[in-house]
Amino acid sequence: MGIKSFFNNLAEKREAKRKYNTLAAAIKAGDIEGVRKSLADGADAGYFPGNTKKMPLALALHAGNAEVFETLLKTNGGMSTVMIWHYEFRNLNKTRDINRQIYFLPSYLYAAIECKQEEIALKLVNYPMIDVEESGELMSTGAKHLDKSSPHYAGLKKPLDFAREQGLTRVAEAIEEKLKPLLAKRAAKQAEDLLAQAAQKQAEAEILQREAGIIQPPPQKPPGFKL
Repeated sequence: MGIKSFFNNLAEKREAKRKYNTLAAAIKAGDIEGVRKSLADGADAGYFPGNTKKMPLALALHAGNAEVFETLLKTNGGMSTVMIWHYEFRNLNKTRDINRQIYFLPSYLYAAIECKQEEIALKLVNYPMIDVEESGELMSTGAKHLDKSSPHYAGLKKPLDFAREQGLTRVAEAIEEKLKPLLAKRAAKQAEDLLAQAAQKQAEAEILQREAGIIQPPPQKPPGFKL
């Protein structure tokens, strides 16, 4: 890398960090107009400068502002499922002192339920990319990166069960509503599979009965036979 390219790259990083700091300040203050202005100014909702900082979505979850969270969620950076997002739970949930990495967007639903951020959890439940059936139980693909001996790994639950456990009735009802089409489609597929299996077993049973002489095959018509 030449000297000019090096300094250009350094300037870009400084500018990205400046925009991040402006966006982060607006998020923490719950300033929705400031968030929108910052995004319009080029702040990246999917950017954070190093592991010492938090992703904008994580900051919004911490602040508990559902409108800010949804605004970030709907931007191209905010809805990325490729990046790894870091988030500290320390002091957010007073009953548990947790430090955990959150991997990928669906895990934010688990986090929002755990922290009893009801309005944010509702936004996530209704977001098309969220898998409300599995994201809590599996912690998305991030579960693969957790220590199997960790209580966090053993304690992961499905979002519906977790929402009920946390007393978030509205969230549980929203999850149930979103699951209805999926469960209906699955039930129809299971019924179709069962009918196919029954037909297959019936055909196999008839073959065995013929081989055992229990039932006779239909009479064969002689060649050239006509009524």
